[in-house]
Amino acid sequence: MTVSRGLPIFALAFLLAAAVSKAPAQGTSTAEERAQWVEITHKLENSPLDVSIDEQGESALKQVSDAHDIHVPLCPAMLSEFNGMKYTFAHTITRQYMLASTTFLIENPDKTADTKAVNLYADPNQAAKLAQDIQQAQQEGATDIRVNQEQVNAQGQRVGQNRPDLQYTDSNGVRDYIEYDQDPASGAAHAQRIRANDPAGIVEPKTVK
Repeated sequence: MTVSRGLPIFALAFLLAAAVSKAPAQGTSTAEERAQWVEITHKLENSPLDVSIDEQGESALKQVSDAHDIHVPLCPAMLSEFNGMKYTFAHTITRQYMLASTTFLIENPDKTADTKAVNLYADPNQAAKLAQDIQQAQQEGATDIRVNQEQVNAQGQRVGQNRPDLQYTDSNGVRDYIEYDQDPASGAAHAQRIRANDPAGIVEPKTVK
């Protein structure tokens, strides 16, 4: 997998904000473009390791930054936190945060000024945890890494229609599952279902605030 590191996160955020506020050449985005951004964002949510979608994500981010009719209410505190990350996926996390925020605004035009609602939807903290766990799993020799896909066991057999946030087979041949939730009770419920589907697997619920 090739991950574009791009600009430092604070610089990327500054340039995006500046591009949005200065209304550059592209002008008003079309309905087709906005629909495409939403589609690409959801693809990235489901398959963040897909290189071809990664390229689409970069293209979508550039188009969003060039469209003066899209005003993303960036959260300086979160962007500052992202800038301190030392992850391979730091740029990817920031891009997803911005694209997810854009998608929320497109799907909820009546909440363009609601920064809190935008950040809850984009859920950058979960994205950061996910990226960190993927990187660690890769470093430890994990295989068959899947994000938000139907549950399969270590043999690759589908064992449930539920979609764990992250699942992979570790170097010992054991299937590992990670669930990210803001509510510990929800995380426990998700973990219980995963264990019922695959008693041999390891399930780790994580609370993300």
